[in-house]
Amino acid sequence: MTVRTAAGCKLSISDDVSTSTTKTEFEAETFVKVGEIADIGEFGSEFSAINFANLEDRLQRKFKGVEDPGTLTLNLGLDPADTGQGQLQTALAVDDDYAIKVELNDGDTTPTTYYFRAQVMSFKYAVGGNSDVLKASCSLGINTRPLVVAAT
Repeated sequence: MTVRTAAGCKLSISDDVSTSTTKTEFEAETFVKVGEIADIGEFGSEFSAINFANLEDRLQRKFKGVEDPGTLTLNLGLDPADTGQGQLQTALAVDDDYAIKVELNDGDTTPTTYYFRAQVMSFKYAVGGNSDVLKASCSLGINTRPLVVAAT
C-alpha cells in the first residue's frame, strides 16, 4: 500500500530570504522547523483558463493561460515561543521570497521533500471559544514550481 497519512509531515522555512532554484541550492539553506502545525494545506500549479468561442460551430475551446503555483495555508496551534512561527512572522514584514521545505512521512532513509520559494502573505490569530485552542493561520504565496526530491 502506498497511501499514507499526513501524520509526521513537517514544514520548514529558511532562516533568511532566498533565491534558491536548484536542489543543491535548497539543500544548502538553513531551515527552521515550524511547530504546532495542524494542517499544511494544498499546493501546486493551476492554470487560468482562456476561452474562445467559434461562431461557426458554437464550440467553446479552452486554452491554458497563466500558471499560478498557488497559495498554501498553514493552520497552527499558536505558540509564541516557537522559532518557526516567529520566522513566519518575521518573513511577513519582508517583501522577498523565503525557501520552504515540506517533508512527507514516507521513505526508508529520507522522505519525499518539496522545495519552493514563497512570500508570507498573512499571519492571523484565531482565539475561538471556551473549548478551542489558541490558533493562527498563515498563507504562503508560492512563487516557484515545487521541486520534488523523491523518497529513498
